[in-house]
Amino acid sequence: MLGLIVMRYIFLIAAILFSARATAGAVVESCDSLFSAKNSRGSLIIERAGKVVGVSKIDHEIDGGAFSDDDSLLIVYGLPKRRFHKD
Repeated sequence: MLGLIVMRYIFLIAAILFSARATAGAVVESCDSLFSAKNSRGSLIIERAGKVVGVSKIDHEIDGGAFSDDDSLLIVYGLPKRRFHKD
């Protein structure tokens, strides 16, 4: 009985994670909305007042994140993108 309940919770959590991956990428904004960060074609794009100020290659999706209070740090989190390698 307990195993069935645990299996249902695991299935529910997996369904939520996979459905979140199907949605559009998250945009992370600073608390004053001056800075924003988003994932576009494998790059993390950082904008200030609508103008691109930085680009960095990443191999993860962005599911969320936060800027520090003084906008000097950006923390993003997300699952790795699937890659299929031929060995």
